[in-house]
Amino acid sequence: MKSAYLANRGFLLAVALCGAALLAGCDGRRESREILNVPNMHFSPAYKAQEPNPFSPQGIMMTPPEGTVPVDWQPYTIADADADTLAMALKNPLATTPEVLRTGAKYYATFCTPCHGASGDGMGTVIRANAGMPMPPSLYSEKLVGEWTDGRIFHVLTNGQGNMPGYAARIDAADRWAIIHYVRSIQAAAAKEAGDETSGAAGAGN
Repeated sequence: MKSAYLANRGFLLAVALCGAALLAGCDGRRESREILNVPNMHFSPAYKAQEPNPFSPQGIMMTPPEGTVPVDWQPYTIADADADTLAMALKNPLATTPEVLRTGAKYYATFCTPCHGASGDGMGTVIRANAGMPMPPSLYSEKLVGEWTDGRIFHVLTNGQGNMPGYAARIDAADRWAIIHYVRSIQAAAAKEAGDETSGAAGAGN
C-alpha cells in the first residue's frame, strides 16, 4: 500500500515538473521551423563592391555586368556632329528658381571655377597658376550669350570639348542644367551692369 502511494506521488511529481518546464518555455509567440532547401544560398558570403573577391578573376573587385547603368541614369545620345542641330533644340527642363540657382552656383564653383574663373572671365586658378592650360573662352562671349542655346551648352557640359572634359559621369543631368541657369544669371547681371555704365557715361556726356 505504501509502495503504491509512493509510486503515485512520484508520478504526479514528474508530471508537475514536466508541466512547469513546458510553461517556462512558452512566451506567447508561435514559432515554426523554416525548411531551407538550398541553405548555401541563404548563408552565402557577402562581399562589398570595392573589396577583393576570391570568386572574381585574380581576386579583383567585382565589376558590374555589361550594360549596367547607374540608378536614375539618363542616356544622352547626341553626337558632336549633330550638336549644332539636335543639341541646339534641347530646352532647359528646370525653372529658374532660387534653389536651382543655388545648386548651379555650388556646382559651378566646384567644377567650373578652376578654369573659367569665379566670374566667368576665363581667369581661373589653373590659368593664373600658369599650369600650361590655354585660357578658356569668356562666358560673356557673343557665341555663348547670343548664339548658343542652353541645350548647346548642355552638350558641351555633357560630352566635353577641346581641353574641357565631359561631366556626364560626375554631375547629374539636373545639376548640369542648373549650372547653365547660373551661367545665364551672371551673364544677365553683367549685361545689366554694362548697360548701367553705358547709361551713366551717356548722361555724363550730356
